[in-house]
Amino acid sequence: MESEVHFLESRFLNLHELLIHEIFWVDAVDSLQAATSYIEGCKVVGLDSEWKPNYIKGSKPNKVSIMQIASEKVAFVFDLIKLYDEVPEVLNNCLARIFQSPSLL
Repeated sequence: MESEVHFLESRFLNLHELLIHEIFWVDAVDSLQAATSYIEGCKVVGLDSEWKPNYIKGSKPNKVSIMQIASEKVAFVFDLIKLYDEVPEVLNNCLARIFQSPSLL
């Protein structure tokens, strides 16, 4: 039994090791470009997104409004609605760089 516990501890990431040191709100072109550059330098990130639920059957779904992308130490919270309204081309380019990166898991 003890060897099995040791195997599990050595094989899986311990949640106590995930310590986010900084959280950045991304709602302008400069912070978007800085976040994209940082994320491109990571090997693994986590992703979550939020949107207003739609309770009317058959109606058009709502757009994603907030997206979080986090590395082991840093989390970025993207205000997608504001960024899309203000800099849609830059937003599309940055998201393509992130999601199409062959070196990022």
